[in-house]
Amino acid sequence: MIIKYFKLFESRSSELSESEFLNILNENCKNFKSDPFPITRSKREPGPKFSYINPKEHTREPLKHESAGGGYHIEGVHSNHVQVIIDELPSWSEFPKRRNSIIGSSGFDTRTLFGKQKFFVIPFDGAKFGVSPGADLWIPSMKDTYNITLNDRFTYILKHNEISDENIDIMLKDIEAYYRAYLKGKVESGPYNPLYIFIRLAVQNKIDPKDIKDFFNIKFSPTNFTHQGQTYQVMDIDQVRDLCKKTDSRSKEIWTDSECLIVYVDDKLMSDLRKKFNELKEMIK
Repeated sequence: MIIKYFKLFESRSSELSESEFLNILNENCKNFKSDPFPITRSKREPGPKFSYINPKEHTREPLKHESAGGGYHIEGVHSNHVQVIIDELPSWSEFPKRRNSIIGSSGFDTRTLFGKQKFFVIPFDGAKFGVSPGADLWIPSMKDTYNITLNDRFTYILKHNEISDENIDIMLKDIEAYYRAYLKGKVESGPYNPLYIFIRLAVQNKIDPKDIKDFFNIKFSPTNFTHQGQTYQVMDIDQVRDLCKKTDSRSKEIWTDSECLIVYVDDKLMSDLRKKFNELKEMIK
């Protein structure tokens, strides 16, 4: 059977019949089928009832803020900086690549920030996940200072200071140049400038400019950001199952580059999502 790729953030989809969906699930999603768990995905547009995605076949672009020239999302980031950090910084090397991942939330997430249309995500066996300790990637803050988070303000400041988001090598070269300019008194601080705050941390730690790249790798490592005592983590499918089944915890943002099946469940409230998930469990028994 030939399956067309379902492209993330595109209108085209590889709609599957129910029988095709069940055949693929029985062959490739045995772990999920043995003990189903809810991963919720939100989008602005509805989709086919059943579909397939291979995130590695499509390079996703972060949702851009309108002022960044993207013009297609009221919330979002101003650049690709955060994606470059996660995908290319050595300290994040064990995580799935964000640019080649599908992004969702653990459990039953009814938030509508990224769209009212809800989908369930069923990962293939052997899937690996990146997990944020908060409901969004933006929430955790650097342990040294609560003023550095991987949010839209951070991307705006980097872009405003002409720090490249082309790749990690050029980005770190620009940050080193910014650090050298600061040491020469050529950098002015703003009321809230996470780049300036990072440079001040480098000064406090007496970092030589030639070592700023290693210092950045340490300070922007996944274990150096925290929320409620937890850090970014890599989890296997069984660990994500445990996370998704915790009824006493808020949803956490998760992402995986694994092939997945997608089930569209419409615009639903929490009670409806639970009902729809129970219906899905009955269907795949």
